Amino acid sequence: MNKEELAANADWSGFEKRPTWGTVTTRELAEILGTSHQNVANWHLRGHLPEPEPRRKGGGNKNRWKVSTIKNWLCGTPEDETHWAFINTHMTEGFESIEQAIWNAERYWRVYQVERT
Repeated sequence: MNKEELAANADWSGFEKRPTWGTVTTRELAEILGTSHQNVANWHLRGHLPEPEPRRKGGGNKNRWKVSTIKNWLCGTPEDETHWAFINTHMTEGFESIEQAIWNAERYWRVYQVERT
């Protein structure tokens, strides 16, 4: 696994409206990285990927990674910068903090046409 090659070939086109504080599953991550579900599962078990988010009660047994964590891992972009890039691209109101933008997106997800995860 070559992280630089994965970063160069990562295709976020199907997930551009996914909030950076949202999550992607193992299968979605495989789609983004252009590899198989099994490769992602193996990389996770071998410790090559960042740790997934803790599983929520009643959330099933799927591993989920925050979009910002994956982008940070691939490109080295700080999470705050990743969040602000999403906010400035997909949310038209001026926000003073990332928390305020997250709160707004979670409450008004239909208005902003972002996916909830």
